[in-house]
Amino acid sequence: MGQCGVAGLPGAHQRRSMAADAAAATMIKAVSSSVLRWLYPPTCILCGAPGHRGQDLCAGCLTDLPRISRPCHRCGLPLPDEVSSPCAQCRLRSSEADLVIAPYRYAPPLDRLVQRAKFNRDLAAARLLGTLLGESVQDYGHELPSLIVPVPLHPSRQRQRGYNQSTELARHAGRRLAIRVSSNAIVRTRDNPPQAGLTAEARRRNVRGAFAVQGDIRDTHIAVVDDVLTTGSTASEIVRCLRHAGSLRVEVWTIARTL
Repeated sequence: MGQCGVAGLPGAHQRRSMAADAAAATMIKAVSSSVLRWLYPPTCILCGAPGHRGQDLCAGCLTDLPRISRPCHRCGLPLPDEVSSPCAQCRLRSSEADLVIAPYRYAPPLDRLVQRAKFNRDLAAARLLGTLLGESVQDYGHELPSLIVPVPLHPSRQRQRGYNQSTELARHAGRRLAIRVSSNAIVRTRDNPPQAGLTAEARRRNVRGAFAVQGDIRDTHIAVVDDVLTTGSTASEIVRCLRHAGSLRVEVWTIARTL
C-alpha cells in the first residue's frame, strides 16, 4: 500500500525547487548590494569623508561619538571609576527594566544625528543609529530577546510626523541582530503632550496610562527601543505595561542617554 501524503504540503521535488529559488534570490540580493556599494560607496553623513566598515560614518567621526565607557546597567548613566554597577541611586530604588543599554551620551556630534532622524525624517541617519545600536547590543554579549518593540507614537502624531524614528531604529537594530520587530505590540492610547521641558515628576504623570499592550506576550523576553533616554519615564511606563501583560524579562535600548 502506498504512503499517503499530507494535503497541502509540497512534494520533495517542489521543496527542492523552492529551496533553489530561495538560494538564487539570496545570491541576487547579495550581488545587487555589492554592486550598489561599488556604484554608491558609503559616505560619512557628518563630514562627507568615505564611510567606514560599510557605514555612512567615517572612522574619525565614529571615534568622535561620545561613548559611555562604564554605564550603570539599570539606568545607563556613567559610573565613577571606583563604583561598580548598579550605581548608588539604583541600589536604593527598584528598577522597572532588567537591563538598560544606552551606548552614547546625548552630546555632539551624536545629538545632530538624533535630531536629523527625529525631526527631519533623515532615513540615512536613522539607519546609521539603528545599526550602531545593534552593534552595541551585540558587543554587550548577553542573551538576546526574542522581540523588539519600538516606543509608539499616537496615531495622530504619527500622521503628522509621517514616520516614527524609534521604529526605524528598532528595524535596523533588529536586522543587525536577526530579531523580530513588532511595531504594534504596544500602542499609545492617549495623545499626551511632549515630554520636553517637563520635570521628572511631571513626565511620569504625563505618560501614566498612555500605553496598552496588544496580543499575547506572556513569558517573553522583550527589548523596548527609543532614541534618547532622559528621565526614563516613558520607557518605565511601557516596561510596566509589558510586565503586567506577562513578559518575563524587559530591556530598554536607546542610542543615547542624557546626563
